[in-house]
Amino acid sequence: MKHLKHFLFLSLLCPLALNSCSVQKPATVKATENVAVEQKGINIGDAYQGGIIFHLFQEGDAGYVAGEVHGLVAAAQDQGYSNWNDAFSLVNNADTHNDAGKNFTDWRLPTKEELNQMYLQKGEIGIDNFDNNFYWSSTEYEYGLAWNQNFANGYPQYYGKINGFIVRAVRTF
Repeated sequence: MKHLKHFLFLSLLCPLALNSCSVQKPATVKATENVAVEQKGINIGDAYQGGIIFHLFQEGDAGYVAGEVHGLVAAAQDQGYSNWNDAFSLVNNADTHNDAGKNFTDWRLPTKEELNQMYLQKGEIGIDNFDNNFYWSSTEYEYGLAWNQNFANGYPQYYGKINGFIVRAVRTF
């Protein structure tokens, strides 16, 4: 009788254990998607559509489309130095972009999160291409204040919009 109880217990437990193994499918799908991106030759740090790729959208990101490659590119150079309000006009001024960047008109200031992602990838997209100083984001903190990020140490901070900081445009592809 004791062996029968063990047998019944194991016969119930084994199918549960086997079913839990199938939960790993999303990791397999992600690996397949990464292979597809590599096959298209699009990688972080590549010059692409007027700038340098610093983020490729993944499942769960806004803008992610299964089977397609989309992401964010940073302008290949800084657009200048200005207060927060004037930064918006700098990002779409063709004169502030390199030749490839001039071909696009959908440049914008990065959000606080995008600016942080850009900082985290600055080694991949060219550390010499960024000044170790503060860059503006489009994200407001409150009236009169907006977020920026220090590219020397990575710390996000908010300052008065009247202050002058560096501007680097981004666009979605």
